Amino acid sequence: MEKIYFTGVIISFFCLMCVRAQIEYSPRAGATVLNTRNLEPRHVGIIDGVTKMHYDNPLPNFIGSPYMEEEFKEGIMKALDGTLIRNLKFRYDIFEDRMELLINQDTAIITWPEAIEYVQIEDRKFQYEVFLLVKDIVATGYFEILYEGDFISALCQRRIKLEKDEYVVNYGGGGGTKALKMKQVKHLFVKPENSAAREIERKKDLISVLPEYEYQISTFLKENRISLKREDDFYRIVEYMDRLIKGI
Repeated sequence: MEKIYFTGVIISFFCLMCVRAQIEYSPRAGATVLNTRNLEPRHVGIIDGVTKMHYDNPLPNFIGSPYMEEEFKEGIMKALDGTLIRNLKFRYDIFEDRMELLINQDTAIITWPEAIEYVQIEDRKFQYEVFLLVKDIVATGYFEILYEGDFISALCQRRIKLEKDEYVVNYGGGGGTKALKMKQVKHLFVKPENSAAREIERKKDLISVLPEYEYQISTFLKENRISLKREDDFYRIVEYMDRLIKGI
């Protein structure tokens, strides 16, 4: 199956201090025109059908899948200009941090995610957001929305962790396969309105988002025995923080 790259209409774009290297910002050579329902003609680039990426034809030294789910699922894509694109199937490539979709039985990749308001795959909603990678360094990536508030939202970013399959001395040795195992890991973020998303690893990270509500947040965490290891608990505390801002 050949790969094609889907290029969305660019509504707005701003410079970031740091952008992940795997994100494509220009169409491939050999452009053609694509027509689908509810979608005006777009220019797409075709990759040589003979060329195979490692996630299409995995190398022997990789175990596991780079995708959130291998199968393409029904979804909707909304552009920043309000255009709704239906009747397409999507899947999320965690390893490359990019959204794939099926068009005429070919695999397309969104190359300008800044032009997309969101992609919804069945009941999961994804947005391409700005986030703080480390202090004062900004990056971009796809996030699943766990809770979408009026002033603050809870997001989940998936990443692939590579673990080497080696022998363990305490269990009598054994050579192991030396393969790299792909393991999905989740990172939880909070995104205040009109601000970059921030990773939440400790309870004090939550308080740093709204320091003026330190007492209320600390009390809610303690009284409700909130654990940041549980997504449902994370959803609850961010929803509570959103209510604090609204004054409810």
